[in-house]
Amino acid sequence: FRNVTGVQTCALPISQAYGRFSARVRFSAATGGHAAFWLYPQVQTYGRWPLSGEVDIAEWMGNDPSHVYPSLHYFGEDRSRSTGRTCPGPAASTGFHTYTLDWTPTVMRFTYDDQLCWSHSWTPTNVRPPAPFDKPFYVVLTQIWGTGSAARTSTSPKTASMDVDWVRAWS
Repeated sequence: FRNVTGVQTCALPISQAYGRFSARVRFSAATGGHAAFWLYPQVQTYGRWPLSGEVDIAEWMGNDPSHVYPSLHYFGEDRSRSTGRTCPGPAASTGFHTYTLDWTPTVMRFTYDDQLCWSHSWTPTNVRPPAPFDKPFYVVLTQIWGTGSAARTSTSPKTASMDVDWVRAWS
């Protein structure tokens, strides 16, 4: 996604539950940008967001360009534990990096450049695990202008980019 001025989203024709998902991506350094390599439910089996879950493999916010965060979103999540905020990942705009998720029925492991970044087992309050992460999810790539703490400022550039070298999934 080069020179994005609005919202660009690409859902790939990959949909599965469990396995390995990986992409080699370079995020922008643009203040106000918001980009992600993430998974979204193919069918909202357990209800609208966050009931059916969301997996952010690598989410970048322009207000903190030196970090990329993995997260799991589900009903009953403890936000202090459901995001890898202390993940020792690479600085987003320092070049291409490989972001990987290994997803099993009991745990999700996130690695950045082949280094374990964060792992998480979920405890939803509306369903019994492994739900809501037991159904196929789409692979999605998104580059948008941020909102809230990632909002554009008067000094933000007019465009942002997210460069994707490749995306792969294994079952």
